[in-house]
Amino acid sequence: MKKSYFLVVLFAISILLAGCGSTPSWNVELSSNEAYQPDQPTVFDLVVTEGGNGVTGLQATAILEMKNMDHGTIELNFEDKGDGHYSASGLLPMSGEWEALVNITDGKNELEVLKPITIKE
Repeated sequence: MKKSYFLVVLFAISILLAGCGSTPSWNVELSSNEAYQPDQPTVFDLVVTEGGNGVTGLQATAILEMKNMDHGTIELNFEDKGDGHYSASGLLPMSGEWEALVNITDGKNELEVLKPITIKE
């Protein structure tokens, strides 16, 4: 009986420990300093830090949707530019208030955050 109890406790602890390491403590900032230009791609900058240091080697994507209108979705695939900076571009139908569902992974850990972003006119 003691052996079974020990195995159940050991299993529960291993489940808890596995879950603790799955959410990274990355800080994510999304921006675009470009003014909207019809029929021209808009460039987006993603900065990922942890403890004040840039995190490199990540895979990052985002799905953009306009906050108050239905213009479908725009998918972004970010390219690692080094020192925690990532860049992507997408063709938007208009300026305004957008929301980006950003997904970041290092192959082991994954973070998904919703980021508002304003595209200037």
